[in-house]
Amino acid sequence: MIQRVQSIFLLVVVISSVCLFIFPFVAYENMYNVFTLHAVKQPYCGFWYYSAEALNLLIFILSFICIFLFKKRILQFKIANVIALLSVLLLGVLLFLEVVNIEKFLGGDKRILWPSYLPIVSMIFAYLAGRFIKKDENLVRSADRIR
Repeated sequence: MIQRVQSIFLLVVVISSVCLFIFPFVAYENMYNVFTLHAVKQPYCGFWYYSAEALNLLIFILSFICIFLFKKRILQFKIANVIALLSVLLLGVLLFLEVVNIEKFLGGDKRILWPSYLPIVSMIFAYLAGRFIKKDENLVRSADRIR
């Protein structure tokens, strides 16, 4: 049913991906101005911005669909593991690849903002959802074995 704890974990993944669309994740401050990086809506949209946007959108769609797959627990378990893997990939794209490229062009202080930790939150909660889905599947299989 939808009231299970893994549905709440997947809902946290949905909320974190929506927050990553809205809020900036890195800010650069030099003598003249402050430049923030979003996952979307950049004046310079390079390949990494499009890939981060696509990964975040894919995480959002998969986690939203996964909430309603409560009758197909094995598929839900696989999708939750894919979401965790995509969150790791999104973290790599956001923090390690693009920030290094931007740092070459901008000087000044770099501040990592709180939305940059949202892929880690998504990864942890997707993994926890997968674990609880697997527990449910094992519980159902053991109950079928007793009958």
